[in-house]
Amino acid sequence: MTGDALAGTVTVSWAPFNGNGDAIGGYFVQRLADGQTAVPSGPQACSVTSPAPGGVVAPSSGGTVAEVVQVGPDASSVQFTGTATESTRYSFVVWGYNRSACVNTEVAGIVVRPAPGAIGTVDSHMDWMNVETWDRYIDRVDAGGPRLQIVAVDANGAQIGSPTEFKGTGWLRTLLNRPFGEAARFQVRSCTVWGSCGPWSAIFPADAQPTLTFALPSRLWNETTGTWSWTAAPDNSGLPAVFRCGIEGANGQPRTAQTATTCQIPEAKPTDRVWLDVEVAGVVARYWNR
Repeated sequence: MTGDALAGTVTVSWAPFNGNGDAIGGYFVQRLADGQTAVPSGPQACSVTSPAPGGVVAPSSGGTVAEVVQVGPDASSVQFTGTATESTRYSFVVWGYNRSACVNTEVAGIVVRPAPGAIGTVDSHMDWMNVETWDRYIDRVDAGGPRLQIVAVDANGAQIGSPTEFKGTGWLRTLLNRPFGEAARFQVRSCTVWGSCGPWSAIFPADAQPTLTFALPSRLWNETTGTWSWTAAPDNSGLPAVFRCGIEGANGQPRTAQTATTCQIPEAKPTDRVWLDVEVAGVVARYWNR
């Protein structure tokens, strides 16, 4: 038998009992009175009438038993809601029965742990993770617990995937493993060292912007032809890219790419320092030949 406890509720779980040839008829789960640590006896114990096959005599409350919950043979957990005192030990026994006998677990003590506090504020900003990646960085989480979890949220407010642990700072796409081009939103929550977690935060950020990659496959500057070339645009989930090129310090307007994979500067000399701009969703990454 195991338990998962948070202030106000305790969930008691157990593995299915073996009926030894006769099907289990159901279970009784008892919460013992404060301070009790022994398996109940007398009218507070489960019993079956004889001769077999007999009928079950349900255990009663009172004496060493504070509460009894009866469930069917397919159940494997029960939740108790009268367990509100934090850092208090509550004790439980599970009885399983068939037409021959009742069998009980050992008494299990479960401590109700303090609930983690709610998340306050989350500070984050968009920045360059590296020369090719534009992402959101989480600077700080006003947390109410020693552990944090984060989960992605779609545009409709529904969570995507499973929560993941993080330290309160980090690059959002790395934490969430979401595709480039997505305006990532997220929620965070505090968790205790023993596994229970508090409520999810509000959805952040208020001004969600897409995480972008500016990686150009096979990007190359050819001094002989004065041409930038690449084999494909950055993969940002369909967001279009605009390409421009030019010479450092040169007068005149930047040149717009002549094709989808080339941008030529015919007047560029081998000694010139030339650049290639890649613009996606209003963000510009600049590459230099040297």
